[in-house]
Amino acid sequence: MNHKAEDMIVAILEGVAFALKESFERVPAVSEKIRQIILSGGLARLPIFSRIVTNVFNLPVAVSRYADTASVGAFLLAAKALGIVRGYGDSAVGLESNVFPERFYVQHYRKVYSLYRSFLDMVLSFASESNRIQGKGEES
Repeated sequence: MNHKAEDMIVAILEGVAFALKESFERVPAVSEKIRQIILSGGLARLPIFSRIVTNVFNLPVAVSRYADTASVGAFLLAAKALGIVRGYGDSAVGLESNVFPERFYVQHYRKVYSLYRSFLDMVLSFASESNRIQGKGEES
């Protein structure tokens, strides 16, 4: 009752960042090699989102000036295969700005992410047990 609409928006953005982090953690071979995150699309235009992501991941975040990076990526792959470009430098990807982690918020989001994971584990366990009790998910 004491929260404003802005608080709810921030909570949603944090949830998106936590879900991304959880996805990356499921593939350690990839997540261990990440040194920078590049954001694109609609949410990337919100400065608060890049700040949340940089602090949740504790990695620098760069924002692409291109809204539709799928087509830019396809172009770069084809251009490299044809020998038109040698690499995928920052200028080719169109990076506009960098945001860097802030120690206070990194520590804050570590604690909040731990709560998120605990809650997620509890919800998944509940769903699994509920399905088992109702006979769903079992072969007939």
